[in-house]
Amino acid sequence: MRHVETLYLGWYSEQKNTWYTIGRFDCDEDGYRFKYLAGAVFARREADFGGLAQFPDERKEYQSSELFAFIENRVLSKNRPEYEEQTRRLGLEPQNLRPFDHLSRSNGRRVTDTFELYPAPEESGNGISLHFFSRGVRYLEDWLKELWKESSPMAPLRLRRDRENEHDPYAIEILDDGDQKLGFVPQYYSQSLSKLLDEDCAYSVNLAQHNTEPGYVRERFLLHLKSHTPEEWYFPQSDQYDPVSTVLEEHEAA
Repeated sequence: MRHVETLYLGWYSEQKNTWYTIGRFDCDEDGYRFKYLAGAVFARREADFGGLAQFPDERKEYQSSELFAFIENRVLSKNRPEYEEQTRRLGLEPQNLRPFDHLSRSNGRRVTDTFELYPAPEESGNGISLHFFSRGVRYLEDWLKELWKESSPMAPLRLRRDRENEHDPYAIEILDDGDQKLGFVPQYYSQSLSKLLDEDCAYSVNLAQHNTEPGYVRERFLLHLKSHTPEEWYFPQSDQYDPVSTVLEEHEAA
């Protein structure tokens, strides 16, 4: 069976203060592919998303024998002096690291835009396994931000639905054993993972790595989530991941 690796492409709209999953990159022995998802159409209609210059046609699947420039420009070069240190901050070993491995942790973030790349949770037996960095650390109270620069949270960690969140109805907080907040689960995972919390599925969330100062606050806490999943659960649970053709055909029919 052909092994396919996938990274989804998310775009954050500052106008709408929300994430759209706009496409997916696939990699296998035949090379690389990119195609837009329904989220790109929603983003265009709702938040003036202008598309990607390298991929101008919403309906087309793009193929390449080499890594697309859009991805390549988001992978830290092995020739950079900070490569080994930065890779270890991602919880990875620098040796034999492939671009998709790097991007699965770094999310390919850049200061010049609001795109991120991310993997689906890995299926593991009757459950899932997922690494991610907590989000929103820079918006915590000042004393808490200072605390987390050097001090590690108290185990065990836990997740809690933030049902009052005005930006994400599925928002999930991350708390330590003293009820101190570490941030949030990334929004592009929250809808699917909130279903597991609502169904009281057994889970564990562990601190895989605490990156103290100096360093990016957005890489403060690397977390590892493991959770049992019910038979009917799946990822992703959002129509943003539907084929573009589905949305365009519905619009044309209307």
